[in-house]
Amino acid sequence: MTTPSSIDDLQAQLQQLYYQADYRSALDLATAGRSQFPDQALRLCYWQITMSARLGDKSRAIQWLREVLRKGGWYSEALLRRSPSLLPLQGEDEFEALVQLNREKQK
Repeated sequence: MTTPSSIDDLQAQLQQLYYQADYRSALDLATAGRSQFPDQALRLCYWQITMSARLGDKSRAIQWLREVLRKGGWYSEALLRRSPSLLPLQGEDEFEALVQLNREKQK
């Protein structure tokens, strides 16, 4: 992978890694991308959440979501509920509490 020159390039690289099921590389790229594209932190943190969940690291995925909410961000509940990548988190007490907090932030 080459260093992305734009957020669109980064997004394309992330999608390619995802389709190749190279979730570790996608997570690493999203993490590195946050320093290169700080204005896209919400989008890139979503990648961090989903790739951590895909890698079986539920606690890290929940940590990333908690960080987003702590900083005032939020995601649509549909995104959190319907993403196949987040299926392993559904029903987890911490995740459910964060989804509720997320819902409150939308109001």
